[in-house]
Amino acid sequence: QCVPFEVCSGDELARVAALRVSGNDAFKAGLLEDALSAYEEGLGVIGGRYWGGDVQREETVKLLSNRSEVLLRLKRHKDAAESARLCLEVDESNVKARVRRVKALLEMECTDEMLETAAADLQAL
Repeated sequence: QCVPFEVCSGDELARVAALRVSGNDAFKAGLLEDALSAYEEGLGVIGGRYWGGDVQREETVKLLSNRSEVLLRLKRHKDAAESARLCLEVDESNVKARVRRVKALLEMECTDEMLETAAADLQAL
C-alpha cells in the first residue's frame, strides 16, 4: 500500500524524470499516445506518493499537467479535467492546470457545478 508522503528513491526519481523528458519529446513530435504512455508510466513509478519531497512533488505536478494537455488534444476531456484536478490538489497555484481544467470543462456537457468550478478557476488566474 502506498503512503502519500513516502519519498521515492533516487533511482525512482531519475526514472520519473527520464519518462517525463521522453513524454515531452514525444509530445513535441506529435506522438500523443506515446507521450501519454510516458507520463502515465512516470506517474505509475510515483504511485500516488505525490507529496514525498520537493523534487517528487515537482515531477508529479509536471506529469499531471502534461498528461492533462495530452488528454485535451486527444479529446478525452473528462480525463483531462481529472488530471488537472489532481495536479491542483498537489499544487493549487498551478496556472496551466487551471487553464487546462477550464478548457476540458468547456468542451464537456457541464453541470452547473462544473461551470462554477471553471468560473472559480478563471477568477483564480
